[in-house]
Formats: sequence, C-alpha cells, structure tokens
Amino acid sequence: MKKILSLACVLALFFCQVTLSQETETFSLLSKKGINILPESGDIALGINASPFLSYIGGFFSSSGAGAPAFTFTAQNPGCIYVKKMLTDRKAVRLAFRLGLSRYSEPQGTDPDIDRKYINSAATLGIQLALENAFAYKSRIRGYNGAGIMIEKSPYIGELGIGTISYKDADDPDMDWKEKGGIDIGAGIGGLIGVEVFIAPKISLAGEFNIGLMFTTTTDRIYSEEGEEDEIVEQGATTIGFDNTASGSLNLFFYF
Repeated sequence: MKKILSLACVLALFFCQVTLSQETETFSLLSKKGINILPESGDIALGINASPFLSYIGGFFSSSGAGAPAFTFTAQNPGCIYVKKMLTDRKAVRLAFRLGLSRYSEPQGTDPDIDRKYINSAATLGIQLALENAFAYKSRIRGYNGAGIMIEKSPYIGELGIGTISYKDADDPDMDWKEKGGIDIGAGIGGLIGVEVFIAPKISLAGEFNIGLMFTTTTDRIYSEEGEEDEIVEQGATTIGFDNTASGSLNLFFYF
C-alpha cells in the first residue's frame, strides 16, 4: 500500500512539473484574414464528442443522406463535455464532465394500472480536473501532455441489465422485487497525452490517451423482495490499480 501511494505521489509530481514548466517558446499562426488560428492566453474553450458531426458530414457522401447531429448520453455510452481556460498560449486548466443516464421500462409508459412493469435505470457520472501543456509547435498540429485528478461513478452491468432493476406487479405487490447496488465509485490521479489539430481559427479536433492510478470501491449488489430480508447477491470490493482510457472518438473544441 505504501509503495502504491509513493508511486502515485511520484507520478503526480512528475506530471505537474512537466505541465507547469516555464515556457521558453511561443508561436502564433494567422489566417488570411489576420485571425489567430491557435488559442491565446485568456481564451475559454468548450468541447464535446465530435462523432455526431463527423457522421453528419459523412452522410452527405452516402446514399442514405445526412441526419441531424445527435448526441448519446446514456449510462452504457456516456458523453463528455469539456470546459477549458487558457492560462498562457500553451498551458490550460480544464474540467471534463462525464454524464450518461438510462431508463428502460417494459411495457413502455408510466400508467399505474399496467399489471406488470419491468424497470431498468442507471447513471454514469464523472468529473476530471486537469492541467494541460502543449509542446512547442509551428503548425496547426500540436501535441500536449498533462496531469489530472478524477472522480467517477459507474453502474452495475449484469445479465439482467444495467444499474437498478425492478419488477412491479400492480395486482400482487408481494411479487415486487428489486436489484440495486454493485456501483463502482472511484478516484484517481494520472497523466494524459494527446494531439490537437486546428481545422479553422480557434476550432480544433483532439484525441488523447489517459493512464492513471485508480482507487475503486464497489458496493454490494442487493436483491430485495417484498416481505423478505435483503440478500447480497454479489459482494462489494475495493481495488487499487492502473487504468487507461484510450478513446476511439475525437473531441471538437471551440475557443473564445
């Protein structure tokens, strides 16, 4: 345990030193209209998954046509929203919010007179605070690294469904049952490295790789039935280990 904590401290100090190191070179790139293409000190950026926009553009070249961009923020496939503040031309602090909500019922609807109803609900939540440092660059393409801390909550995933699963019988409440728990709650520190391409003034596409030391606690998975004692169907646990997040999608950033 002490070795893991010591390693975590060394990683945190290393990445912070890289991120907060003094700038020795800056570079500006202007469009034909004299507008800065790259972000500047004081700029604020908003970012989101670029996949819906890329699919929309790709639709113009297919026989099926292009549908309106749509974002999915489900528990199984959560979305991520970024807010970034440029501290200098190359350094930034950012917040990343991860969110996904799912609710499924069979039969569909909320009519209390329906005899039987199977309900499945779940949520994925997360937040990351990170510092970024762009490498010295002289083009629209720049690499960056950084370090951050993160907190996240992920739902249980099993054969019956995801998250909290319940069954309600309007005719016979004694048949009601529910499974809940099995939630992963984690916190950690880590580093990141990525590439950002500026496709227009103050607009970029970026992808990155994250690796960090995560401390995760899993709660008990509990089955409860009307009139019966609760039963633990899966025991909770605590784990410490390295985790990596390599996203196959790109993020779209707008700097203001």
